[in-house]
Amino acid sequence: EMRLLTDIAGDISFALDHIEKQDRLNYLAYYDALTGLPNRSLLRDRTAQSLAARQRAGQPLTMMLVGIDHFKTINDTMGQGIADDLLVQMAERLSGAVRDQDTVARMDGKEFALELPGTPANGAAHLATELLWKLAQPYQLGGQVLNLTASIGIASYPDDGSDFDALFPVAGIAMHRAQAAGRDSFQFY
Repeated sequence: EMRLLTDIAGDISFALDHIEKQDRLNYLAYYDALTGLPNRSLLRDRTAQSLAARQRAGQPLTMMLVGIDHFKTINDTMGQGIADDLLVQMAERLSGAVRDQDTVARMDGKEFALELPGTPANGAAHLATELLWKLAQPYQLGGQVLNLTASIGIASYPDDGSDFDALFPVAGIAMHRAQAAGRDSFQFY
């Protein structure tokens, strides 16, 4: 009888471990492990849902791509731990600056994407200006104070594309234009 209980307890423990591992894998499939923000896969899904609703309502949608200026220098000179801390702080600032219906996602490396349903061009310009200011505030990293800037590219539905695969690349083009124009700025596609 005792052995049966031990076997059952072992089976339950194994099953719980398996469920926890599966939950972790599901989480990692849609969220960035460092920042806890949605990743590209979840952003793609949310953008598709938002676009379907915008199309029915005849409303705009804005996608922004935010890149940290000179991030490679920070990573190379201060180390990955400091760079990771910077990404976490930046994620918090971006998330705190948007509405509940908006999505902030971490892309690969130093880039974040924002999906802003119902946001027209003038609203996107206002938010981009606010984000540049918030992101330029000093960061406490590794016992040092760092001042950084960001570059933002903006693409809009319906003018610049009708799905994620059209909007995301052109937001990237606009972000690269902002970087080429001197950084710490935003550009529309």
